[in-house]
Amino acid sequence: MEREGNAGQEEQRGEQQENELEEGDRIERSNQGEMMEKQVEGCQQEGEMTGEDRSCQSFIPTVHDGWWDGHLLSTKSQQGSQ
Repeated sequence: MEREGNAGQEEQRGEQQENELEEGDRIERSNQGEMMEKQVEGCQQEGEMTGEDRSCQSFIPTVHDGWWDGHLLSTKSQQGSQ
C-alpha cells in the first residue's frame, strides 16, 4: 500500500510542474499578444498616412490557446499556395 501513496505524491509533483510551465507559457503568450497589438496599431497608422486600407487583421491574435500556432500555419499555407 505504501507504494500507491508514493505514486500519488509523484503525480501531484508532476502536475505542479505542468502548472508552472503553463503559467510561464501564458505570460509569454500575453507578451506576444501585446507585441502583435502594437504591430497592428503601427500598421493602421501607416495605412492612414499612405491612404491604403491596412487593417492588418492577420496580426490580431485570437484569445484561445494555440492562436500563435494557427497564425504560423495560416502564413505557411498562404506562402505554399502562391
